[in-house]
Amino acid sequence: MKVLLLTLLVSFSVHAKDEHNFSCNVDKESRVELSLLDKNTPSVSLFYKKSKFATCQYDNTPMTQMGNPRAQVNETLWHLKLKKCDYYFEDKKEKIPVVEAAMFKQSHEKRDHYFLIVKGRQPLKCKAIK
Repeated sequence: MKVLLLTLLVSFSVHAKDEHNFSCNVDKESRVELSLLDKNTPSVSLFYKKSKFATCQYDNTPMTQMGNPRAQVNETLWHLKLKKCDYYFEDKKEKIPVVEAAMFKQSHEKRDHYFLIVKGRQPLKCKAIK
C-alpha cells in the first residue's frame, strides 16, 4: 500500500509540471510571447524581427475555466481583457494589432496550445518555452 501511494505521489508531481511561458509565431518575422507567471495579470510581449517592440498587460476574467486533471482532455481556457500596452517603437504599432478580449487555450497534456490575440487572424499555434 505504501509503495502504491508513493508511486501515485511521484507520478502526479511529474505530470503536474506547470508551464508558464509560451511563444506563438504570427508570421516569419513576428511572434508573441505569453507569460502566465502572474495568473491575475498575464503579460504579452510583441516581437518583430527578433526585437521586442511592446509589452501588453491583460486582466484575467471570471470566464476563465481552469483545467480538471480528472477530465479526458485536461485544458485551461484563459479569457483575458486588455489592460494596457506599452509600445517602445510607435512605427511598429500596427505590425501586430492585438484584440481587447484575448483567449488562450492551454493544454496540460501533449497537445497544442492556441492563442487568439491578433485582430483579424485565426488563433495562433503556440509552444511552451522552457
